[in-house]
Amino acid sequence: MTPAALDSFRRWRPLLDGLAAGVHPLRWSAAGIGAGAAATLTANPRARRLLSLRLDWMGGNAPGNPDAWPDWAAWEDADPAALLPGAELERCGLRFGASLFRRRVAMLVMRKDVAAFKAAAGTDAYFFALRQALLAKKSAGASLERVGEGELPGIAVRAAGLGLAAWLGFLPAGLAFRVALKLPPSIDAAGTEVAAWPEAERAGWREALAEIVSLTVGRA
Repeated sequence: MTPAALDSFRRWRPLLDGLAAGVHPLRWSAAGIGAGAAATLTANPRARRLLSLRLDWMGGNAPGNPDAWPDWAAWEDADPAALLPGAELERCGLRFGASLFRRRVAMLVMRKDVAAFKAAAGTDAYFFALRQALLAKKSAGASLERVGEGELPGIAVRAAGLGLAAWLGFLPAGLAFRVALKLPPSIDAAGTEVAAWPEAERAGWREALAEIVSLTVGRA
């Protein structure tokens, strides 16, 4: 292993060793593992490591597979935001989705409509969109046409998934798989649809999301 690859390994090792602990609880449920059992397993260092290896296997990193160990040199320049906790990544995604529709969010006046938006995208995303609306700044690179039509809460959450999928698409595959496990199933960041977009458009969405991440991580 080259010195650069070794430095990269040391940088990303917390994500590997703690992969099982970082999985969103609803993803354990989808796999048939209850919240209590998952908490007990991930609290045990040995069990957590075994679960992490199992998740690697699910991601195609099985022992004997030529790609069993990540190409650490390829990870060296990956976005450090991938190390953020899942809740923080989810927060960034929802803020991004809400900010794309900030003018519509700012026009919500009926209490039931505000409540519906908060229930779907979260109170934090709602107030973030209001602050962004006051700035009257356009989100560069993210076209609303890709989101489609629908009720505001739903398309804001859909936009969150598209933005995160575009961002994940520029991470090394093994890293993207690990990061996606930290997000709840309600945010579809699988990237199947986004992968078919032109690279320049995907890059525009990634940059727009990265701006929200910078705002969120830099200050609340």
